Formats: sequence, structure tokens, C-alpha cells
Amino acid sequence: MTGRDVDQATSAPWAVVEFIPELIPELSPTTGEIGATAIVAGLSLVARHARVAARARLGGVRFVCPDDGIRDDVLAALTRRPAPRGFAVDVVVGDDTGAGPAPPAVVRLTALAVYTAEAVARAAAAGEPPAPLATITTRADARAVERELQRAFRKSVDADGVVAYHVARRVSRAVTPLLVRTAITPNQVTLVALACGLVAAGLAATGGYAACVAAGLLLFAGSVIDCMDGEIARLRLEFSKAGEWLDSIADDLSTFGVLAGLGVGLARSGAGEIWWWVGPGGAVVGLATQAWLYRDLHRRRLPIDTAQYPWFFGTPSSSGTLRRGVVAQVVRAIGFGFRRDAFVVLVALGLAFDLRRTVTVVMCGGGLLVTLLVVAQLLVGGRRPVT
Repeated sequence: MTGRDVDQATSAPWAVVEFIPELIPELSPTTGEIGATAIVAGLSLVARHARVAARARLGGVRFVCPDDGIRDDVLAALTRRPAPRGFAVDVVVGDDTGAGPAPPAVVRLTALAVYTAEAVARAAAAGEPPAPLATITTRADARAVERELQRAFRKSVDADGVVAYHVARRVSRAVTPLLVRTAITPNQVTLVALACGLVAAGLAATGGYAACVAAGLLLFAGSVIDCMDGEIARLRLEFSKAGEWLDSIADDLSTFGVLAGLGVGLARSGAGEIWWWVGPGGAVVGLATQAWLYRDLHRRRLPIDTAQYPWFFGTPSSSGTLRRGVVAQVVRAIGFGFRRDAFVVLVALGLAFDLRRTVTVVMCGGGLLVTLLVVAQLLVGGRRPVT
């Protein structure tokens, strides 16, 4: 990470991070001052600058250090939490020319401040300094900005679902601030949530009442844990396409795995051979439907999130987004009940009251409804051009 890493061909503005020497010391037990390499919400401030600049699609970031000691601290912090792969990072001592070529244009950032990628991108486009979310010089500032970041990155109820927004997030928001200070990655959290779902599916397949109750509780626990991976990713700016796919696929494997397990468990308990078809068969159809939706979302360059799928019953507005009509509003209201967060709670409650047949049928019905919507999408909305 020296001047040799600078891509001279880029024309995008660079972020130039400037240090104020009198505020450089690391967190002091006497004054409370906090240094630019100290950790805030799971990231050192310098690592946060690099990731924000990358998210803002700048050409690179240059850290201008007052001396070799600070330069070494910055390099160490960026080694622990590096910038995204392929993003140019330059760490120099002295002035903003350093050992490498001068950037074509600069967006100047203060080392002891926190910025959002959106603010930096707007400033780069306007040729103005970005407004910081907060300036940090004390422990109290650091704690306050962590809370502000959690609020800034909070999902809406439409994006999250009613149960996730009002119930699961209460738990996750208490645990996530602890996890962001560790080496745990968002993908590792996703895998833990997936493990809960797969174990739940195995328990459901045994057919016993106690095992099915445990399966419902595990499925709900997995949905709460699933909230944390996105929160960690947003706080530490650790977004990736692979993580997006993993999160969606893990949700589906958990949900439809439990459906298959319930069918197997009912058949093994003597409820009838039909449940071999209802449970595992419904799971196969549901997974195939979800796979088509993900493929179409990917083709449309949209987030891999079926809650944001542009169904045919929405009409394009002048801004290019979907304007919801009366039918869409009704479907939206009904859809909250079929969102995974609400579905998981209904499954857990149904299993607690030993309503395995009802739960299995309802899960199959929800999957069938989505399948029918996909068929209608192909017949009615398939003619709409992809934008």
C-alpha cells in the first residue's frame, strides 16, 4: 500500500484522508482522546474510510500521515481489516503528493470523522467536501456514532417484515454490537442460522412431538440470528454478492428443509403415505420457484431478495420505481403474513400446539401461492422489458 499501488489511469476522484497531529494518540485512559486507528463499530476509522470510499465508487484512497509511526499504525490497521480487493490504497508521509502520482481530483476527509458512502459520493459529484456523520475524539463520541450507525442502517418494516422489525431486531440489535467487535464474519453468522434450520429439519423428520417443538424453536432462533449477519455487514461495510446469495439460499434451505422434514415425520408416524409427497414434494417445488425468482432478479440486476421482486401487478412510475395500485396494496398486506419472519413464528406456534398437519399444509399453500404468482408473472408480466 504505497504509491506503487495507485492506478494512474483512473479518472475517478480519490479520497484523501488528512490527519490532525494533535488528535492522533490512541485511546487514552486519562484524556479519552481516540486515535484514527482505534476501533469504532467493529472497524478502525482508517479502514472505514477505505471501505466508504470504495462503496462511493471513488478511484482510491490516500492516507497522508504526519510521520512514519502513524504510517505504520495505518498500515497495520488496514492489514487487519483491508479495503475491498482491487481498490487502490496509498499510505504516504508528508503531503498529498507522496511517492506516487497525484489523484486526478480529491475528496478530502478528516481522519477522525465518520462518513457515509452516500455523502461521499454526493460530495465527489458536486466537487465539495462531504459532511461527516460525526467527528470522533472521545469515547463518548465513539459510542454515540455506533448508535447512530445502527439507526442509519436500520431496515424499514417493508424490507424487514413485521415480526423481524418489531421482535427479532430487538434481540439482534442487542447482540450485534458485541459481534462486530470480534473476528466473526457475516457469512459465518449466516452459516450458524443455516445450521439451526437444518437441525430443525432433522428434528421434524423424527416425527416426535418434543422434537417438533424443538424444531420450531430452532427455526425461530435461526431467523433471529439471520438478522445479525446483515447488521454486521452494514456496520463493518462487509457487503458481498456471495454473502447476498448465501443469505437468501440459507433462508430457503432452512424453510423448505423443515417442510420436507415435517412431511417425512408425519409419514413415519403413520399419518399416511401422502405426506411423503406433501412435505418433500412441496419443498422441491418451493425451492424450484425460489430458484427462478433469484435467476430473474439476477438477470434484472436487482438485489437477491424476493421481497423486492417487481411483480406484474405493480406499475412503473415516472421515476422508474414501482407505483403500487389497490391490488398491489392488498397483496402487500397479505404478503406480510407470508414473509419468512411471520411464517417462522406461525410454524413455531403450530408445532408447539402439535398442529403438524396444519403447519405442513399451510407451508405448502404458501409455496404454492408463490408458484402461481410466478406462473402469472410469466404469462402476464413476462412481456415487460427488463430494465
